[in-house]
Amino acid sequence: MHDPDYVVELAQAYGNALITRDELQDELHSCSIEAIMYGVNAIDEDYGQNTAAAFVVAGDLPIHWERVFTREELDADPESSWLPEGYWNVDENDARVKDFPPGVSR
Repeated sequence: MHDPDYVVELAQAYGNALITRDELQDELHSCSIEAIMYGVNAIDEDYGQNTAAAFVVAGDLPIHWERVFTREELDADPESSWLPEGYWNVDENDARVKDFPPGVSR
């Protein structure tokens, strides 16, 4: 079982063409879907939403981006203006979720 930092390392390796898409997908299937979700959120925070989205597509992951706030809502309160508009979350209705090892919360 691997942690979110391992997922970020996989993204960096894939982004630098050190591993193939097949190798990426094989390695991701050794991680819990929760670790992948947290890793994708870290990728989004560090490298941007487009990079995270490309990783989700390349990894063929059952994860989607969920909007929580609009930019206007966040900017209206100085204490929340630093928060993201949304986050990456596991799509529990996606049949591919069962293809990943269970995490600690399951």
